[in-house]
Amino acid sequence: MHLQGAPAQIGFQHGYLLARRSRITFSSTRWKRRNTPSTNGAFFRDAAKTVLWPPPRREYQQELTGIAAGLKAHASALDLWDVVALNGYIELSDYYVPWLDAKRGTTSANEPKAPGKCSAFIATGSATKGGKIVIAHNNWSSYAEGERWTVVFDIVPSSGQHILMDGMPGVITSQDDFGVNASA
Repeated sequence: MHLQGAPAQIGFQHGYLLARRSRITFSSTRWKRRNTPSTNGAFFRDAAKTVLWPPPRREYQQELTGIAAGLKAHASALDLWDVVALNGYIELSDYYVPWLDAKRGTTSANEPKAPGKCSAFIATGSATKGGKIVIAHNNWSSYAEGERWTVVFDIVPSSGQHILMDGMPGVITSQDDFGVNASA
């Protein structure tokens, strides 16, 4: 997916061109929100407004707003707070909710979770056959999440570095630890 321009333009292209797949991505992450008993959809939308929205840099806010505008132009019912919640669902579900539960003295865990998340390694030189680079990445996401990482974004911002990264429809970061910019 080639995206180009200012942050709002990049976001609009992203939202418009990937509208159908963004709606599917949003639906596929609902299970994670639904499996958090002390929370619900309204909780995640509110957290998107109050916890996630204030800190991002202006360019991220413009790109997220652009995605919402692109989705709307493609007749999607998803709005800005759905887009922000989708972009932060890992942080909200895996970090914010457990922190909030500890603060409240409650728990939202429905099932046991394996410790840890992703791991990776890189080997070069004498550690590999022929001195070539070997890279491996283990993603501990669910299948519902993992199967959504199907887009290679080729982003040419109006200022900054040309970026190539893998990602999910509707999400402005790789969340899968793969990205290369023009200075690499």
